[in-house]
Amino acid sequence: MTQEPRQKKRADVGIKGRSPKITSADQDKREPRICACPPKVSTDAAAARMDARRSEDGSAASLFDGPMDTVFLFEPATGKPIRWNERFAEVSGYTDEEIAGMKAPEEFCAEADRNAAQMAVGSALAKGYGKAELSLVTKQGTHIPFEYVLTALESADGKPLLLCVGRDLAERRQADEALKASELRYHRLFEAAQDGILILNQDTSEIIDVNPFIESLIGYSKEELIGKNLWDIGLIKDETASIRAFEELQSEGYIRYEDLPLETKDGRRIQVEFVGNVFRTDDASLIYCNIRDITERKRSVEELAMAKDSTEILNQQLQEALVHSYDYSVSLEAAKGEIEENAIELSHQATHDTLTGLPNREYFEQRLRELVTGDAGKKSRSFAVLFLDLDRFKIVNDTLGHKVGDLLLVNVAARLQSCLRSDDILSRLGGDEFTVILPRGVSRETAESVASRVIDSISRPFEIHGHRLVIGVSVGLASYPSDGADTVALVKHADAAMYSAKQSGRGQSCWYSGDMDVEIQRRADMETDIRMALDEGRFDVHYQPIMSLRDGKILAAEALLRWDHPEKGMLSPSLFIPIAEEIGVMGQIGQYVLRTACAQTMAWRDEGIHLSQIAVNVSTRQVCEASWLDSVSAALSDTGLDPQCLNLEVTETDFAADYQSMKKTLRRARELGICIAIDDFGTGHSLLRRLKDFPVVLLKIDGSFVRDIEYNTNDNALVRSIVDMAHGQPGVKVTAEWVETESQMEILRTIGCDYAQGYFISPALAAEAFGNFVREWDPAQQELAAAGSTAK
Repeated sequence: MTQEPRQKKRADVGIKGRSPKITSADQDKREPRICACPPKVSTDAAAARMDARRSEDGSAASLFDGPMDTVFLFEPATGKPIRWNERFAEVSGYTDEEIAGMKAPEEFCAEADRNAAQMAVGSALAKGYGKAELSLVTKQGTHIPFEYVLTALESADGKPLLLCVGRDLAERRQADEALKASELRYHRLFEAAQDGILILNQDTSEIIDVNPFIESLIGYSKEELIGKNLWDIGLIKDETASIRAFEELQSEGYIRYEDLPLETKDGRRIQVEFVGNVFRTDDASLIYCNIRDITERKRSVEELAMAKDSTEILNQQLQEALVHSYDYSVSLEAAKGEIEENAIELSHQATHDTLTGLPNREYFEQRLRELVTGDAGKKSRSFAVLFLDLDRFKIVNDTLGHKVGDLLLVNVAARLQSCLRSDDILSRLGGDEFTVILPRGVSRETAESVASRVIDSISRPFEIHGHRLVIGVSVGLASYPSDGADTVALVKHADAAMYSAKQSGRGQSCWYSGDMDVEIQRRADMETDIRMALDEGRFDVHYQPIMSLRDGKILAAEALLRWDHPEKGMLSPSLFIPIAEEIGVMGQIGQYVLRTACAQTMAWRDEGIHLSQIAVNVSTRQVCEASWLDSVSAALSDTGLDPQCLNLEVTETDFAADYQSMKKTLRRARELGICIAIDDFGTGHSLLRRLKDFPVVLLKIDGSFVRDIEYNTNDNALVRSIVDMAHGQPGVKVTAEWVETESQMEILRTIGCDYAQGYFISPALAAEAFGNFVREWDPAQQELAAAGSTAK
C-alpha cells in the first residue's frame, strides 16, 4: 500500500472514544478534543485545519472502532495515553483507569523490546512514520507479538502525538503457515493426480501448465502442450464445438461434459469426463480443466476413491486461487468456506446421478457394504435389495430420442421416491436400471408390498412433451443373508430375480431362488451362441405359404427366422429373439432375413414361381432407426424386387407403442410402394381411427382367435367384426393365422376373410421345399404374374 506524504502541519484528529467527555459548550465551538484535559479554546484556524484533516482522511474515529487491530494514541514527550480502542484494552487486560495512569511505550512492551520501541518513536517523530515488531506485555504478564505502525500527529495546541496501530503477528504467522502448507499440498497433489489437469490462460486459451498424468493420458509431452490451445494440437477434433464450449465457459465460469471424445497423439480415440472452471487471481484469469479417462471406467470401490482424490485436487486448486485473491487476514476464512461448499458439492456429484439427482452406483455399493459389514453384517437383522429394470423404455428412447427418454427417467425417479419410506435407499445404477435397499429388518411381505407399489406407480401413463407413454417395471428381490451373504451375491441374485420377472411376462416382481443360477448360465450361453451363429451364418430363413380363400391359390409367403442349434436342435424364435433384441444384434438379424427373403423371391421367379408378396416381420426398434428405411430400399435395389412385392409386418403391440414416430416412418415406406401389415391383430389396443391414419393394407388376425373359432362364439364374432372393420377401409385385406382344420378354413371363407395361413396348408418350409410345395399345389403357379395379384 502506498503511503501518502505527510503534510507539514497536521490538523487535530478529533477522535471520539474513551477520552473524558467533551462539554456541550466546547462542542458548540466545533473544536475537537484528543487529550484527557480540555485545552483552551483553539483559534478558528485550528478548527479549519481539523476540518481539512477530516476531509482528507475521513473520520479518524473509525480507527478506534475497528475490530481487528489495537489503536493507541499517546504523547511521546510524557508517555501519557490519550486515546485507545476496546481492542487494545481487551488484549492488554488493563482497565481504562489503569491504562490512563501508565506510561507509553515502555510500560506496555517487553523490556527486551524497549530500545526498538524508542527507535520507532524517534523515527515517527523525525519522519512522520515508524514501524517495529514488539511484544505487548499484558496485565497477566503474557507476551504477545505485534507489528506496530506509528504515525505522527499534532493536537489542537500544537503538541506532537503518536498514533500507534498494532496487528497481532501470531494471527498473521498462522495465516502465512497455512498458506505455505496449502501451496505445498496443492503442488504435491497436482503432480501426483491420477486425472489429467490442464491450466489455460482465459484471455488467450493457451495452455500454461499441465500435470504429469495428462502426458501419459494423451501422449503429448509438457513441452508440446505449453503455449498451444486444445484445437491447435488436434486433441478436440470438433473445433466449432470446442470454441462454443469455451465461450460458454467464459460467460458462465463453468462447463462439464460427461462424455467427450478426444484423440491422443498416436490417433487413439478416448472418452473423457471434462470439467472446466474459471478462477481469477490478482494477475490473470485462469481456466482449470480436469480430464478423467472413462473409456475403461471401473464400477468398483476404486472409482469412488479416485473421485474423492480428484475432488481433493480441485478443492486445493480452488483454495490456492482464492488465497491469492484476498488479504491474508480475510481471504483464508472466506476460502475455507467456499472450499467446504465445493467439497460438499463435488462429493455429492461423485456419489449422485447428474440426471435424476438420485444416489448412483458408487453410493449404492458403499451403503450396501456398510450394511453387510456393519450391524447387519452380524446377521442380527435382515434387509432386502430390489433390482428394478424398466419395461419398454428402450422403445421410447429409440423412437422419441434421448431428450424424451431423459425426461421420462426423471419422472420415473420421482414416482419411485414417492413409493418409498424416508430411510429406504433408492439409487440409479445407469440406463433404465434402479435399485432399492430396504435397510431395516423387513419381512418378505413388507418388501413385496413395496415392490407392488412401485409396479403400480410406474404402470400409470406418463405425459412427456405431448406424448402419452406407457411403460412398466420388472422387480427382482433378494434378502440378506438368506439370498446372499456379501454385496456381490446380493446384487447378482436380485438381478437374476429381475430377469425371471421379465420372462414371466414383465410388470411383475420375483424373489430370488437357487434354480435361477441355472437360468442365468443358460441365458449367458444363449447370448454367446447367438453371436457365434450370427458370425458363422448359422441362421436360416423358412417360408410359410399364404393361400387365397377366394380361389385356393398360393399367392404369398411369410419369411420366418429359424435356427438349427448344433446341440439343441431347431429352436423356437421365441427363445432367442428377445435375447437378441436385448444384446443389440436384432438389427443385423433383421437385415439378414430381409435380404435373404427378397433374393429368394427373385430366385423363385427365375424358376417360374411367381409370388405376389413376401412378408417380413420388423420390430419397432428397427423401424425407428434413422437408417432403417435406407437399408430396406438398398435391399430392394440390390435384389431387384419390386417394392410392392414386399410386405412389412409390425406387431400390433409395437404399432401402438409410439404412434407418431411409427406413422411418419411407415408412411414414407408406403410412398416407396412397400406394403404395411399389422401382425397379431386383436391382442393390442389399436383403434379404428389409427388404422385410418396408417398406410395399412393388411391385417393378420392373431391365431389365438382362430384356434377356437369352430366352438367359441365370442371368437367367431370377434373375427367377423375384424374382417368387417378391415373391409370398411379402402384397400385393406385380412389374413387369418394358425389355420389347422378344414372346418376353420370354411368358416373363414364364409365370414369373408381374404387369406389363410397355417399348418392345415403347410408349416414353414426351407426354400427348396417351399418351391416344390407350390408346384405340387398349383402346377399353373409359374404363369402367375406379380402385377394385378389379388394380394395387393
